[in-house]
Amino acid sequence: MKRLIVIHVFAVLLLACSSCTIFQRGTGYISDYIPRDSDVPGWNSQSTPSTADGESIGSYRNDYTGLGIDSIAWCSFTSFEDRDRFIEVEVIRFKNITDAYSFYSDSAGFSESGTCPDDEFYNDTKAVIRAGEYIVHVKTSSQHLENSADLKSFSSISRNYIGDRYSPESLPALQGVLKRAGATCVLFSKRGIAAVPGINRCYYSMINDQNKNYFVFLSERGTYYDSLNLFQKIISKKYIIIKADNTQSAFIRDEKGVYTFVSIYDRWIYGCWSVSDINDGKTILQNIRNAVESYSRAGR
Repeated sequence: MKRLIVIHVFAVLLLACSSCTIFQRGTGYISDYIPRDSDVPGWNSQSTPSTADGESIGSYRNDYTGLGIDSIAWCSFTSFEDRDRFIEVEVIRFKNITDAYSFYSDSAGFSESGTCPDDEFYNDTKAVIRAGEYIVHVKTSSQHLENSADLKSFSSISRNYIGDRYSPESLPALQGVLKRAGATCVLFSKRGIAAVPGINRCYYSMINDQNKNYFVFLSERGTYYDSLNLFQKIISKKYIIIKADNTQSAFIRDEKGVYTFVSIYDRWIYGCWSVSDINDGKTILQNIRNAVESYSRAGR
């Protein structure tokens, strides 16, 4: 009889331990951060969360290669009330916080005011949250009045599962240089900006000055010669050199009469685009240079 009781107690303990293992969160597996069906009443997951890392990331989404992603988990959910409503959740861990901020920047873009939230972005089709090297990316292609609330709900659940298990490291101080030149929302691109092809790993921003919108960018290269070589490569495409002492700058004017400027100082390459007046462009370049020189003198 005692033996039966011991076996029964052991079985109960084993089941309890198994249950704890099955429902435990925060084990370090990125799939742990995907919401469960019980977290989102009225929604049903299409399958268990899928994951990918390393070279297998490209088999999930080819456009995610080269972004600095370490690993990713994803899962699709369908509404019980409307089977045509889908929400897809991605939780992405990047190799560093700067690469994560690049993805966030590309997703958030510019708001009408030129400002943007530091870590969260929402609209009617997607929600993006950044926590250190993590990105929670929730999206839908369906149109529905409840989209905004549902996207926030799904993203907040994943964010809560991540908790404080992310790098507390701040973004590089270089991000603040463009703010000294008048920018408010400074974004980052790992791949580069279309307006000035060839410049990757750059910070960029939109500035509104007296009802004029223009864009600025800044990139730090390894050495002065790296910066110079990139500058020469860019201006070889029909740019006009600006003659001035102690500066290396150039501009190009498109068919609409809008200017793009590029300049270098030491190992930094910077400039602006969508500028309507050539003198404004020169002023903008000087403002950025002043900010870069201040940054350089601080020993950055």
